[in-house]
Amino acid sequence: SNPEYTILASRGCIYWTCSFCSNAYTKPLYEGKGRYVRIRSPRSLVDEMKYALELCPGMKIIRFDDEVFPVMREWVDEFCEIYPKEVGLPFEVLLDPRAIEERTIAKLKAAGLRGACMGVQHTERVNQTFYDRPTTNQQVINAGKIFKRQGLRIAYQIIFDDPIATEADKRKLFEMFLE
Repeated sequence: SNPEYTILASRGCIYWTCSFCSNAYTKPLYEGKGRYVRIRSPRSLVDEMKYALELCPGMKIIRFDDEVFPVMREWVDEFCEIYPKEVGLPFEVLLDPRAIEERTIAKLKAAGLRGACMGVQHTERVNQTFYDRPTTNQQVINAGKIFKRQGLRIAYQIIFDDPIATEADKRKLFEMFLE
């Protein structure tokens, strides 16, 4: 049996403009049909995970596979209150550098966060010119430093060899990760 349980806390993406992502193409399909981004309550998630643990008692880790894990303060506060008590397994999330704050990551770590995968794609020039993604290099660097200070693993998703990235862009990307 697989010791990992994958779950979604939300549907849709708060950053729906990225040209490489399916959300840029699916969002218009939902126009006029309600909220595009839907976030489950922490209670709903915990109840599902408790049921999953009953069915699969060998589970060892939870993987939240959201486009961007919900990081609104009130939602995180509630999640961090009930998750450790009622589920208590380590978990991993997908994040965006624009959504990372020290307070939030520290709370999630205390609740069991062991690492994250962060979509970076490329440097800010390439992101803003080619991917319609207004992420800055400094946001990526700041997010990485927060994870380092918190002692958490972080993996980065990049698109290294796109049609407009120059050798200078690729060097800047490498230097950004070194920093």
